[in-house]
Amino acid sequence: CFVVDGNGGRWKRIITATLHVDDFGIKAQAKDVTFGIQTALDTAARLGKQLEFGFNQTYYISFINIPEYSHIKTNGAVFRKNKTGHVAAVGIYSNVVIDRLHVKTQGAENDNGIRIKGSNVSIEELICESDSIDSQYGIHIQSDDQTRLGHVSINRISVKNFKAGVLGYNIKNCEINNISIDSYVTGVYLRDASHCYFNGASIHSTSPSATGGAGNNGLLIESTLYSGSANNLHFNDWTVRDSAEHGYRIGGGFTVANVWFNSCQAIKPGNANGNTATGGCGFKVLGATGVIGQAHQNIFFDNCHVADVNTNARGQGNFCGFLLSVVKNVHVSNSSVINKDFEHSCWHGISLESVEDVFLTNNNVDNCRQHAIRIVASTYSEYPGWHGIVKNVQVSNGSYSNKSAGSPVIYFVKGGGEAGSISQFVTTGVLIRGGIAAIRIESYYNPVDSFFDFDYVDPVKTDGAPPILGSPVLFNVRSKWFGSYGAPARDGSIFIDTQTGVTRKRKNNNWEIERDTNIRRTTLTASPLTNVDSAESLRTKHLKIGDIVQVSGYISIKPSSVGRLSVLVDIPFASDSPSWADCAGVWNSSDGVMHGSISMDTAQGKLKFSGVSSTTELRHCSFVASYLLL
Repeated sequence: CFVVDGNGGRWKRIITATLHVDDFGIKAQAKDVTFGIQTALDTAARLGKQLEFGFNQTYYISFINIPEYSHIKTNGAVFRKNKTGHVAAVGIYSNVVIDRLHVKTQGAENDNGIRIKGSNVSIEELICESDSIDSQYGIHIQSDDQTRLGHVSINRISVKNFKAGVLGYNIKNCEINNISIDSYVTGVYLRDASHCYFNGASIHSTSPSATGGAGNNGLLIESTLYSGSANNLHFNDWTVRDSAEHGYRIGGGFTVANVWFNSCQAIKPGNANGNTATGGCGFKVLGATGVIGQAHQNIFFDNCHVADVNTNARGQGNFCGFLLSVVKNVHVSNSSVINKDFEHSCWHGISLESVEDVFLTNNNVDNCRQHAIRIVASTYSEYPGWHGIVKNVQVSNGSYSNKSAGSPVIYFVKGGGEAGSISQFVTTGVLIRGGIAAIRIESYYNPVDSFFDFDYVDPVKTDGAPPILGSPVLFNVRSKWFGSYGAPARDGSIFIDTQTGVTRKRKNNNWEIERDTNIRRTTLTASPLTNVDSAESLRTKHLKIGDIVQVSGYISIKPSSVGRLSVLVDIPFASDSPSWADCAGVWNSSDGVMHGSISMDTAQGKLKFSGVSSTTELRHCSFVASYLLL
């Protein structure tokens, strides 16, 4: 018995809560059933009833639209598009619930799969497959009239052989999870999306037609309507493999704000055939360069991972683990850039240009082909967005290394522009490895309020340049002391030689070895005791180590007559020594005519110089004595 639609009567099956396409005389067969399925969809939606399809059946269609207030249970059915073209095989309007929608098409350059056109859509699983590669798009979420869509929930997506896997334009409050995209040019493209969550994605196998040009990304995010129209986006547990250009890209002409990446991976970006890619960063965040004031803001990377950036394609600076440019308040934490199958991990581990408030915390950047961190503060007449300011960059803990015989690990350079300003650039607790030097700051920069604290190990060589090069700043370095000339630094810098333990401090533009930081100069009073006309202490200093005090310097003595004499000298630290044996020392004139020993006068608490003189003339006598504090 069939449901009779229109003005006619309705058979008894219409009183049930669920309709079945069989009620409309539709059988899975190798002919077009578009009209019948559309009739069933429209009727079920109008009556507010669930529509079911045959278990694991295949239905041939040209294109169908699932109307508002539909509740569909496909039971594993497949909808086979039998006519290629730009019209999507299935269109979905508002307030729709679907268990599983599986669309297949033979594919063509202009062929599209599924289009979601309405809000309040809940789908358990979407599958869209093309028999041939490089069909146009698999799943497209956008209203017909360009108004904002909201509350689209999809628990699982699988797309294969489409240039664009998933498009989301002007959407809000959506949650799309467990995305799988196989063979792509652009995996997921989000334009003007806000307040959305994307949990779990595997995007892999770039299309052989991908050139590696702009937009050939695993994930691309842009604001196109106004500043901040793309905002508050969360990406958790994503893996992008083999992207023709960048793995993840935040770009466009307007600000993108408030984006979180947690446990996201980029594996082998820049992987276009024939090494034709013009870029291949793991993660690239580039604000607008053609206009002023459209920096991307509040971007957070935590536990993210980049491996095997292509370093054999076209260029260097666009093949980084993380490229951050024209940005503000960006955090990269607990993340890594490594090589697994390639000799190098990338050209530049982390590249910074025209950035403010960037925090790099506890990261591992290893085996870069050129620099682990590259910093550019430059202006360009043709690109006003690059403001030439690098300010408040904090690099804390972590390890940074390169695998280059001729490049410093951290490098400050202006590139092709005019040098701007660097201020408040600070590294603390950082381990730097490899390279010709740890840090090089080109002389056209004069960093302000900047400080570099780091350990440096495994230099490529130690017979040429020192471990820090270029413009002097304040350093606190722990490294082998090497180089054919002293490392430049500002006064107050400290260099601890890890091979010898020697500490050098920068004073008056020179490195001076700190002999003992406990040595102090002092003035002590000397007074005649026996057979002395006058006595005076000169150039005296003391050293205290634990409970032992060492005093040394010069004392002038004018004897009254030849023979035995004695002098009392104050001590810098009072002693409760119970015995003269707790003090020992010697004194003598340079010509040997006056000499003796030093003991403690316990009654007066002073050093006692006792000895003999064969002259009555004034002599300057050197002395050294040690005593015990009890």
